[in-house]
Amino acid sequence: MIGLNEKTVYLIFQLIRCALTDGRLSDADRECLTEEMLADILTVSHKQDLAHLVGVGLQKNGLPDKESPSYEPFQLLQIKAVYRYEQLNFEYNRLCEVLESLEVPFLPLKGSVIRQLYPEPWMRTSCDIDFLVREEDIDRATNILVQELGYTV
Repeated sequence: MIGLNEKTVYLIFQLIRCALTDGRLSDADRECLTEEMLADILTVSHKQDLAHLVGVGLQKNGLPDKESPSYEPFQLLQIKAVYRYEQLNFEYNRLCEVLESLEVPFLPLKGSVIRQLYPEPWMRTSCDIDFLVREEDIDRATNILVQELGYTV
């Protein structure tokens, strides 16, 4: 796989660390971020749906330069992550409102819960909304989602 070498993976993890904490890259790591390395990092992190986090890590380190070919793709992927979050959050709120209004007990799970632990909730990307309902409420909850929200089974 293109770019999948130890240094690429190491730098991706370092950049994610920077995104999620107040950490900074070492001078040695900054020197490794050539245009070729940034292109590899973008390719690998995008395939793993982590490029938006890597982009934040780069930003926190003042990288890449706005003239860099890598600047715009990382920015675009951050914007897309925010957009995905807003869409998902809108749907999550609709789902909660209808289940609560019809008194169906439920428990949100996974991404919709832990995203609040991230520096910004949009940093936790996902493409679904997980929730738990009691076994005896599954058919009722399913019917509500289909009838009230237009979901399909």
